[in-house]
Amino acid sequence: MKSDDADNIETAVTALSVYLLEEDRPYQNDIVEILRSTQYPHADLGGNISLEQSILRDADMSQCFSPAWIGDIIGGMAEEMGVTPYTRLVQQLTFLEQVTFHSNFGKTTYGGLVEAKKNETIALIMIVNPF
Repeated sequence: MKSDDADNIETAVTALSVYLLEEDRPYQNDIVEILRSTQYPHADLGGNISLEQSILRDADMSQCFSPAWIGDIIGGMAEEMGVTPYTRLVQQLTFLEQVTFHSNFGKTTYGGLVEAKKNETIALIMIVNPF
């Protein structure tokens, strides 16, 4: 894998420290905590997950339900990670087996879509299986 999610988070935190507006500086530590909570795989925050962390984690996970998921997740991430699209599809299936939503909105909006997305991914794996 070319890039670790921890590296991506630290890049975002560094950019935040440079570009954060002065009036938002009092909230910088909270914002950094929220950003770091999105690192995947998610750390178990137990009962200490804030609403903001829940919303951002759910938004991050919801990308796989976008109509553009093939290009973003399979094409773009495969290239970024240095793997084939087939490998990325298999990884996506593993990801979908573990995906959970934290906010009520995430659970009601996306929770019921996971099984259908797993079935779609399995069908694509069978189509592009190189073996």
